[in-house]
Amino acid sequence: MMAAGEQKKDTHFIDETCSIKEILHVQGIRDLADKFLLDLRVNGRKMVFEVDTGSPISLISAADKKYHFPHLALNSTSTQLVSYCGADINVLGKIYVDVISNDQECRLPLHVADSKRHPLLGRDWLLQLNLDFNRVFKPGVHSITGFQSFEQQTVTALKDILAKYSSVFDGNVGKISGVQASFNQRADSKPVYIKARPVAFAVRDAVGEEIDKFVEAGIWEKVDQSDWATPIVPVCKAGGKVRLCGDYKITVNPSLLIDDHPLPTVEELFVSVAGGERFSKIDLSQAYLQLEVREEDRALLTLSTHKGLFRPTRLMYGVASAPAIFQRLMEQILLGIPGVTVFIDDIRVTGPDDRSHLQRLDEVRSARSS
Repeated sequence: MMAAGEQKKDTHFIDETCSIKEILHVQGIRDLADKFLLDLRVNGRKMVFEVDTGSPISLISAADKKYHFPHLALNSTSTQLVSYCGADINVLGKIYVDVISNDQECRLPLHVADSKRHPLLGRDWLLQLNLDFNRVFKPGVHSITGFQSFEQQTVTALKDILAKYSSVFDGNVGKISGVQASFNQRADSKPVYIKARPVAFAVRDAVGEEIDKFVEAGIWEKVDQSDWATPIVPVCKAGGKVRLCGDYKITVNPSLLIDDHPLPTVEELFVSVAGGERFSKIDLSQAYLQLEVREEDRALLTLSTHKGLFRPTRLMYGVASAPAIFQRLMEQILLGIPGVTVFIDDIRVTGPDDRSHLQRLDEVRSARSS
């Protein structure tokens, strides 16, 4: 669309019946201060081009085309280009875009090449656009704040997502809102109480610190008595840390009607990410502890430790139903987001290009927090 008072200028495109054998500099930016940069609005998107009078055509990379103009049809072209070193440049085709400069709108051809260079403005556009050349050929006059290559745009978009959800990386155990885990007991089940087992002195302090941390976070609650009690099993991890599990196989598990929700097979996981180019892996920290257990079932999970009895308010490692419960929940939360696979606490996200990949990554985090 044109603003009031604007005129759309007729354009004359270069003859493509011959090969263009001119010097076309295709090296990446090393010193932006030496470049002539020009801000333009192309199909409504702000883009920064390097002005190069040595190039007969204007050019963008295939990656930039996919990022900025994914829906524009790529038209065939017979144009051939060579680099400064004499190497052939693979020109994939051209698109037609609406360019606005100084309240003037032109529909111009923009060639697409199989390269990693930033957008380049050649003589074909310079002849059509109403430009103040005294300003164009003064390095530093035009703001380059918005200038980013395709790779830089991807990195920036990823950083924006990480900053948006920075709380995910604060080291605390989160909680999935709006849902609670529940257990189904056999009709003939009876409570089992087993006293605490001795804790090796080598991990005693680490176990005590982990218990205190869970109590402070509301993940465990101190209780004085219980019909059920399961001894803890400390699992050593890197850095001298431990993961506290319950030996539920000798207490609770025999009394449960085990949830039989199937875990995905390797083949199913591969099918779900078919067509992806890049992948993100989200490994949920202490995943089970992020899922709350309903009040009436918490007594089943009571743990006996060298510091007394503690009743977990969250799902515990060692409970036979835990994998199926958590798998079903994650599948429900992430339902409808393409390119996403989940295997209990391991989420993988992909897409056919960086833009869709990062969009899906954002959707995953939004779904989890909703």
